[in-house]
Amino acid sequence: QCFYTETIPCVLTLPYDLLKYLHKKNFCLQRENPLHNNRIFQAANKDMPKFIIRQTAADFSLLEKEELECFLLPADLPDSFIAGFARRAAAAGKIVLAEGEGALACCRKHHLDGIVADLSAEEDPGRAAAALRRETKDLVLGLISRNRRHEAMLLSEAEPDFLIFRVWSDDTAANRELIAWYGSLFLIQSAVMPQTFSAEVLSYPADIFIINDTDYTILVAKNKSLD
Repeated sequence: QCFYTETIPCVLTLPYDLLKYLHKKNFCLQRENPLHNNRIFQAANKDMPKFIIRQTAADFSLLEKEELECFLLPADLPDSFIAGFARRAAAAGKIVLAEGEGALACCRKHHLDGIVADLSAEEDPGRAAAALRRETKDLVLGLISRNRRHEAMLLSEAEPDFLIFRVWSDDTAANRELIAWYGSLFLIQSAVMPQTFSAEVLSYPADIFIINDTDYTILVAKNKSLD
């Protein structure tokens, strides 16, 4: 018995509550331009890992840890280190993103999985985000937002893979409220990037936590679990 299948472009309208449910169950509708080059995510464009380690030093040690699946490399790290890190990560099936000035060029040069971009200084962040999304259709894109609801909405219109909120320890209540609000309205994953790390950050209502390598090492040394 033979079966014939054909993909037909269409617009599917679903109730928002149902979309949120499907998203939480990791049932994702394929985008027009899926992340087909990514080693971890197939065409279904599944969620990012819960933790992203921001690598601040030219050190490969954390790359060997099985529980860590995603890394963020500043583009100004030594070029030879980024090249070696990218090769090892590819062999291990892990995700590597670039950040900072020249991040996109770095990503293309070393065949990384995507970038994190800070658009908080842009006069028109929504337009800048849309332009950047057009350049990164085949890549993972994380955008840093100022902690304002309006700007978060503008950046989300560009459909990044995740939106990043910087958080400070002295503004915990406001940060929690903002991130909870965002998660209740958008299917896009939210991420927190603590400017001063403490274990309390891990209790924020976010989907992703971006932690630098030093803070991760200290956390593990204190026998705190990231599970």
